[in-house]
Amino acid sequence: MGRRRRLTTAPRVATTRAAQAQHQEEEPSAADPPKKEEEMADSGGVSANNAAAGNDDEEGNTAPFPDTVQIGGSPEYKVERKLGKGGFGHVFVGRRLTGGNGRSTGASAQEVAIKFEHNTSKGCNYGPPYEWHVYSALGGTHGVPKVHYKGRQGDYYVMIMDMLGPSLWDSWNSAGQSKMFLAESVAFQPPITFFSLTKQTVVNMKFDEEPNYSKLISLFDSLIGPNPSIRPINTDGAQKVGQKRARLVNDDDDGSARKKIRIGVPATQWISVYNSRSPMKQRYHYNVADTRLEQHVEKGNEDGLLISSISSCVDLWAVIMDAGTGFTDQVYQMSPHFLHKDWVMEQWEKNFYISSVAGSNNGSSLVVMSKGTPYTQQSYKVSDSFPFKWINKKWKEGFYVTSMATSGSRWAIVMSRNAGFSDQVVELDFLYPSEGVHRRWDNGYRITAMAATMDQSALILSMPRRRPRDETQETLRTSQFPSAHVKDKWAKNLYLAGICYGRTVA
Repeated sequence: MGRRRRLTTAPRVATTRAAQAQHQEEEPSAADPPKKEEEMADSGGVSANNAAAGNDDEEGNTAPFPDTVQIGGSPEYKVERKLGKGGFGHVFVGRRLTGGNGRSTGASAQEVAIKFEHNTSKGCNYGPPYEWHVYSALGGTHGVPKVHYKGRQGDYYVMIMDMLGPSLWDSWNSAGQSKMFLAESVAFQPPITFFSLTKQTVVNMKFDEEPNYSKLISLFDSLIGPNPSIRPINTDGAQKVGQKRARLVNDDDDGSARKKIRIGVPATQWISVYNSRSPMKQRYHYNVADTRLEQHVEKGNEDGLLISSISSCVDLWAVIMDAGTGFTDQVYQMSPHFLHKDWVMEQWEKNFYISSVAGSNNGSSLVVMSKGTPYTQQSYKVSDSFPFKWINKKWKEGFYVTSMATSGSRWAIVMSRNAGFSDQVVELDFLYPSEGVHRRWDNGYRITAMAATMDQSALILSMPRRRPRDETQETLRTSQFPSAHVKDKWAKNLYLAGICYGRTVA
């Protein structure tokens, strides 16, 4: 086998062509036919809001909250004090102006909770918040407020729901901070022994495995008090809130330090993949704004280069161009949609096939389609979660994943017939799946597509029908675009084969 860069191993969850997951509907198919703005280099030497209770929020929009709300046939409510806010929305107490009764919950309650989400927030890129569907499915479940009315008023999507009682923070304070409630305990670091046990149990589950809920619930037995309806947490032995988080050292039985684990926030990085190739000209651009993309692509085309890989970071593009794509013609489109179905189908009719795709956090996409690919048919899917079942179905039909992209938490998967692979697997994890990648490398697989969100990284590893003369493949993870590293790789005839940006470490 060729050279491979060994990386720190991480807990892994993988699926093969036999994987099963949630069913999703199929998308169209083509039937037979910033630190600096950008940097360029070549190989070969050159080559919001005014709140009703005060304007103290640092939000992007400035639309004031209404004084009263009436939506979807609801009675009229007066917007009173703010209960809190989250990543996208703000929640207020609403008091019914006419009618109602003294009940604390229900459509006739005099006091309700009213949630506002601005129509320009990230959760509303595609219309009403997806949260509406979640509440429709879960509403009425113990501990979940029931939504009685929802609709749009002015610049806001609005939900009117039950107000269930004091918040976790109010309950924490009312208990004199002597007891910690279940959900709050997770945020304030539960005992390490419990955390380690739970993590091990979840990580070791397979995708098609039905969770043993009784066993998972039993993990809390030593932590909760005698009254399950209140669920206070026993915090004996827990780390103090606000204490500086240190490196935890797991010792072997002989007392020697084995591995240090950093407790902290998730980190995002660039993941780049390099393949051994004969010397060729390659060029990269990164931190490219929409308005600058065309001039870079045109200059590359004039120099005989075509786009081989694209990615996005903080709504700016990264573009890899080289002379070794084998394509004969190429078109691309930036679109505010993820993806632009009509344009893709129009290019399919002209015998262009998707060769690269990328999505940005603001919901837009960059799609590159090329002639000269070996593909004979193509299909793609856009999904709110990674579409395992759809991929498994297409595998059985002779399709293989050839491109992937993400936009926020959404996934776009492109699958093609006659892709030149004999087998394919997926490595998906909340961390970079180093262990799985190295195990697949040892069995002859190579990374052929990858994408990442802020929560997950997915790598497609394929078994080529024709094994390359030099099977060397290396990967690199960097916090900044790996411009200096790329030049070092070029000196070893290792060229960028793919790049993406997203979640890699905890």
